[in-house]
Amino acid sequence: MVDSCPDPAEVGAAQESAHINSGEQSEELQGLGAKLAERLELTRALTFVDLETTGLDVCTARIVEVALVRVEPTGSAASFATLINPTISIPAEATRVHSICNDDVADAPTFAEAAATVGSWLAESDLGGYNLARFDLPLLDAEFERAGHPFAWDEARILDACAIFKRMER
Repeated sequence: MVDSCPDPAEVGAAQESAHINSGEQSEELQGLGAKLAERLELTRALTFVDLETTGLDVCTARIVEVALVRVEPTGSAASFATLINPTISIPAEATRVHSICNDDVADAPTFAEAAATVGSWLAESDLGGYNLARFDLPLLDAEFERAGHPFAWDEARILDACAIFKRMER
């Protein structure tokens, strides 16, 4: 258990101090969104998902940070990120990976408090990420279920860079 944050020099880059960064639309993000929408010929939104968690076991891990980038078929893009209070202690091993400690999330919303917002960013969207199918989506399912806010992503097409890489390596 890590109650106070370690020196950033020991674990990597320092974390942003804000709990929520919603709707950021930098020029760089807009340019990337436009390129993706054109190259992928998007017919519906594509939301990239990145989670930081308390561990690697989908059955017991809890989310400590959600980061999303949503690209619309028009090419417009926006990002959303928030720390999440997992309501359990963050193991030191996890903190060494993502540099998020208990002090960082003490005043952050719980997943139940953030579920509606996260759900709205994922709604009516295809989903992209790394190891999405085997880790992030089952973990999101579990968190939405615990929050009493079921999320139906079964109609979403999944763009999982890990699965693509593994298929190409065969």
